[in-house]
This record gives sequence, C-alpha cells and structure tokens, in this order.
Amino acid sequence: VFTPSVLGYFNGSISIATGSGNPVIYDLEGLGNLASSFSPASMSFAPQKVGTTSPGQIVKVWNFENVAMTILGWSASGDFVAVPGGTQPCAVNGQVQPLLLPFCNLVVYFTPTKTGAITGAVSVTTSWSTGSESFAVTGTGQ
Repeated sequence: VFTPSVLGYFNGSISIATGSGNPVIYDLEGLGNLASSFSPASMSFAPQKVGTTSPGQIVKVWNFENVAMTILGWSASGDFVAVPGGTQPCAVNGQVQPLLLPFCNLVVYFTPTKTGAITGAVSVTTSWSTGSESFAVTGTGQ
C-alpha cells in the first residue's frame, strides 16, 4: 500500500524471493499529492494599524486530482477576511478544472481590532472527501 505523507515523486522496487534463487523484481513509482492544497501554505501580514485594512495577499487553491473540483465555500477567522480575486478568482459552486490552470485565487485581508499578535485561519470547503482544508494566517495589530 502506497501512503505518502508528503508531496512529491517516489520510486523504488520490491524483490520477491522465488525459491529458485532468482528473485522477481518489480519497479514501483507513485506521486504523493493531496486532493487540494494551498500556496502559500500559510500567510503572515506586516504590522497593521488597528482599524485599518492591509493590502491583500493572494492564495491559490490547487486541484491536484484528474477531475474537476467544486469550491463549496470558504471562511476566515480572527481579524481576517477572504474574498475571490486575482487573475482566476474562486467562486462558490465554481469548478476548478484539472491540468490547465488547476487553481483558483482568494485574496486575504487583515483588519486588526486590537494591538498585538493575531492568529486565524482560512478554510475552503470543496467537493473532495477531505471536506474542508485550512491554512494559518497571522498578523500584528499596532
């Protein structure tokens, strides 16, 4: 059973003893990937004055499968908000096709309500069995 824990290409072989002294060797290969993922995998914002909104940062939501992925929705916690944007914006019930341009974009903004470190997360719910996936966002209110 091939169960990679990280992204990447893997290869190897397995040797099976036959009793004749000549083992049977099978070459193996596999690609470790996730149904979907984010880039960047986390996001940090520069210090921002309380009550003001930072410039947006783009995150790509990737489809690593060979069939279309449906974006069912997204949310952000803490003092962060995520909205569709960039050159290929995500859309609720929108399809992210595989192969050609297999991603959609969200733009994340930070509007601190207090001074100090602020943490949150952006979650995206897709049609994959993984359901909702999240990545961490951090910023500092000043």
